[in-house]
Amino acid sequence: MNSIRWTKLPDDELDEFLGDGGTGVISFSTTTDEPPFTVPVSYGYYADERHFYFRLSFPDEGGKGEVLDHPVAFVTHDRADDRWQSAVATGELEEVSDAPYESMQKQGM
Repeated sequence: MNSIRWTKLPDDELDEFLGDGGTGVISFSTTTDEPPFTVPVSYGYYADERHFYFRLSFPDEGGKGEVLDHPVAFVTHDRADDRWQSAVATGELEEVSDAPYESMQKQGM
């Protein structure tokens, strides 16, 4: 088995890897006795501000109201040059659905 090597991409390479969006998985933290609430998601990425944008859709029984204010982790990955690359981001979500259409947040989506 090959050894696993972790490296941090320089900002310009990370921005190139993320492009202007793609797909990944977002996980919302839950209580310590429950697994994270995890869903596949499409994302937009705005390199100038280093912000991600997600349009989230949950199943009716998914309990989204219970987790939207919780911290999140987002992961995306792809194969490049015969090796796998991934990006991991953590933080909190900010609602932008009420922002004006001309706003940077809406344009980022």
